[in-house]
Amino acid sequence: MFINDEVPWEEVYNGITFPEYLCGGPEESSVAICHGGRTEFVYPPCEQSSIEFALERLGADSLDDCNIQMSCSRFGKPLSEVMDHILNDEGLDAFNEVCHAAAKIPDRDLDKFTAAVLYANADTSCEVCRIAESLELFEYAPGVRDTNNLGAWWLENKMDCSLPYEIDEFFDYDGYGESIVENNDGEFVEGLGFVCMEEGYTLEDVLQDTDQGMGGM
Repeated sequence: MFINDEVPWEEVYNGITFPEYLCGGPEESSVAICHGGRTEFVYPPCEQSSIEFALERLGADSLDDCNIQMSCSRFGKPLSEVMDHILNDEGLDAFNEVCHAAAKIPDRDLDKFTAAVLYANADTSCEVCRIAESLELFEYAPGVRDTNNLGAWWLENKMDCSLPYEIDEFFDYDGYGESIVENNDGEFVEGLGFVCMEEGYTLEDVLQDTDQGMGGM
C-alpha cells in the first residue's frame, strides 16, 4: 500500500456506522440519516431492508426519530428543490419511491424527465412518479428555446418534412412555432428545451388522483 506522508491519517469507519460511498458516482443519490450524533447513509432507490439496517446501526426506532438530509442527488440542480421538498415534507420512503420510478428511465431520457417535471410544476412524490411512468405522453424538443427554432424542429422531427431551399427562406418558422405552443399548451423550460403533451393527452390525464404524495397514501 502506498502511504503519502503529506496526507494525515483519517479514520473513516468507526466500527458502527458506514461512511458515505458513492460507488455509482455523481449519478447516484445519497441520503444521510442522523441520530444520536451518528450518521448512516442509504442510496435510493434501495430496498426497505437497507433503511431498516441503517436505523438498527444508528440505534433508532424509526425515521421519525432521525434527521434526514439529502447528501447527493442524481437528479441534478434543476430538480433539487423538488426533490428536497419531497424528502423533507413526505419523508425518505416517498423519495425512495420516486427514485425507484426514475430508475426505469433510460439515461437518454433524463433531460426529458426533468423538463416534464418542471413543465407540470410537480411537487409531490405521486406527481413525479406519474410523470416518470408516463413519460411517453410528453413531447420534448431538446435544446429548443424559441418559437423560430421550435417551428423548424417540429417540421423536421414531428412532420418528417424538410423544405426545399427556395421555400425555406420564406417560411414563417416563428409563426408556426407560436401556433404549436398555443395549440399544444406547451412551454419552454429554461436550459432544457420545449415540452408539451402528445396529441390527445393533457396533464390532467397524467396527474389525476395525485392530490396526496406517497407519504399520504
